[in-house]
Amino acid sequence: MVFNAAAIVIQDFDAVVNKGFFHGYLFITVLMILNQAPSGIVVSMVMKYADNVVKVR
Repeated sequence: MVFNAAAIVIQDFDAVVNKGFFHGYLFITVLMILNQAPSGIVVSMVMKYADNVVKVR
């Protein structure tokens, strides 16, 4: 995240300040982001506890 934020500041700072960070995003894009973020968290929780499930077998 740090490197991506630095790239935005270096390359697109004026565009982000003038138009906003989410300029050009469609509604479906926002829905996809809101869908994928919790999905990643769920996958990480499954991976965290999967080892415990394997040990019980």
